[in-house]
Amino acid sequence: MPPTAELLTSLSVEELEALSECMLAPAAQIRLSELLNRCREQALSVDERAELDRLLRQADQLMLLKTRARYTLSQTSAGVPRA
Repeated sequence: MPPTAELLTSLSVEELEALSECMLAPAAQIRLSELLNRCREQALSVDERAELDRLLRQADQLMLLKTRARYTLSQTSAGVPRA
């Protein structure tokens, strides 16, 4: 995929800045930490493992979006034209 395909050109600078700083909801972050700690200490139930996997996927997707937002901001500030 060409680097420009990663740009989030439909968002304003303000939206990109907000996206680049967003985090998991506090309750989701607390639950993720709890499950990770429990996973280190003992085996999780099937349901807990599924919940942990879901939360980790959400965190991964959020990190990818934040990275794309930061990349778009860096390219925009470097003079790369926006579509």
